[in-house]
Amino acid sequence: MELVAMLLRGGIFDRPTISGLLLMFVVAFLWVPSIWMLVDLAVGTVRHARNLPARPLLGGDRSALAFIIVVLLADVWFLTRYVTYSNARYYLPVFPLALIAAYAALVRLQIPALGREILLVAVTVLLGGSTVRMVDPVSRKIWGTFDVGDRSFLSITSLRRECCGHGRDQLAYNLEFTQFASLQDELYERLEPSDSTVLVLPEYGDWSTVGALDAVTHHRTMRSSGVVRPRVLMAPDTYNLQAERAWYIEFPFIRDTTYIPLIARRFDISEPCRVTHDGYSLAVREMRLRSSAAVSPTMAARPANEVAGKSPCVLPAPALSVK
Repeated sequence: MELVAMLLRGGIFDRPTISGLLLMFVVAFLWVPSIWMLVDLAVGTVRHARNLPARPLLGGDRSALAFIIVVLLADVWFLTRYVTYSNARYYLPVFPLALIAAYAALVRLQIPALGREILLVAVTVLLGGSTVRMVDPVSRKIWGTFDVGDRSFLSITSLRRECCGHGRDQLAYNLEFTQFASLQDELYERLEPSDSTVLVLPEYGDWSTVGALDAVTHHRTMRSSGVVRPRVLMAPDTYNLQAERAWYIEFPFIRDTTYIPLIARRFDISEPCRVTHDGYSLAVREMRLRSSAAVSPTMAARPANEVAGKSPCVLPAPALSVK
C-alpha cells in the first residue's frame, strides 16, 4: 500500500518534482533539446485542436516512437513520485529517451536535414562540454553557484534546501566534482601525513574522501600495502581530541559555521591555507592544542610525539597560498 501511495502521490508542482524535472530536462544545456520538444508539442496541440492531419514522420516508425514516448513519460512519472535527494544519476533512464524524442520533434517540425545536423552538432558540443565544466548560464541562474577557488559549482541543494550544504552526491551532475580528488592529492603531497596524522572534516564532509594514501607519493590509492591511513574525524567528534596537532580540511561544498568556533575553544586554528589545481581551490587549517586544554585520557587521545604531518602553509610552493 505504501508503494501504491507513493506512485499516486500528488503535487506535480512541489519542490521535489520541480527539482527532478529540472535535472531531467534543463541542467547543463538539456533545456535546448527540451525546447524542441515543447515547440513540437505546441504545434501538435494546435493542429489537433484544428482537426488537421497528423504530420509526417519521414524515415521514422510511428509505433516505435509512440512506445519510446510512453516509456519516457512513465519514467518521468515514477522518478518524480519517489522523493529523495536531487541526485542527477537517479534520472539516467530519462536522458537517452528524451534525446530520441527531441530528434523526432525536429523531424515532425520539418526541419531540413542540414538544419537537423547543425542543431545536433551544436547540442553535442554543448552537452559534451558540460560534462567537464558547468558553463550553462540558465543552470547557473536557476540553482545558483558556490565558489571553489576561481571556479564555481552549481548549488543543486538550493531549490529544496536539502541535506549537506551544497551537496555531496548532488555534485555529480557532471564530472567537475572529480577535481576534489586532484585537490586532495595536492594537499596530502604537501602535508605528507602518516598513520598518526589527524585530519578533521566538516560535519557531513566524510564521503570516503581520504582512505588509504600511498606511503611515498601520499596520493590516494586503492592498494592495501605500502600505504598510510591518516586518522579521520568529523568536526563534532573533536570535543575530547587530545592530539597536539591536527588539520582541518575545509571542503567548499560544506560551509561550517558551527564547529570551527567550538574547536577554537580548545585549539589555536590558523588562517586557511589554500591548495590550488587548475583554478580550483581547497583550504586547510592547522589546529594546535592549547597547553591549557584538558589532557585527560580519552579514546581520541594521541601522544604528541606520534602526531605526524608537516605544515603545507609554510612551503614556498606556487600552488599554495595563504589567504
